Amino acid sequence: MSEPKIGRTRYLRCYAAGRGHQWEAICTSLDISVNATSEIEVRQRLQDAVATYVKDALAEAPDARERLLNRRSPWWVSVAWRAGLAMAAIWPRHDDRQLAAFGTSCPS
Repeated sequence: MSEPKIGRTRYLRCYAAGRGHQWEAICTSLDISVNATSEIEVRQRLQDAVATYVKDALAEAPDARERLLNRRSPWWVSVAWRAGLAMAAIWPRHDDRQLAAFGTSCPS
């Protein structure tokens, strides 16, 4: 296994959904999810969780580091989030549930 390239930035795919005070977010690029009481809070918690995960992964042995930094959500999880966003764009929802897609970057 190769050593990680210092200074390389990686774009991570993230999604959030919620209504009222119940929000969830997932980074499908690393299979990390969180929940919170607002969209702003859930985004911040996910960014914090990703940063902690990457920091801890970088401290591991090279083989474990490679495996941890290349972990993904199952393909059907990503498809489900993308389909939900596409459906919401085509057919607006008639309830207060909100969906969002966003990216974050991290050094890996």
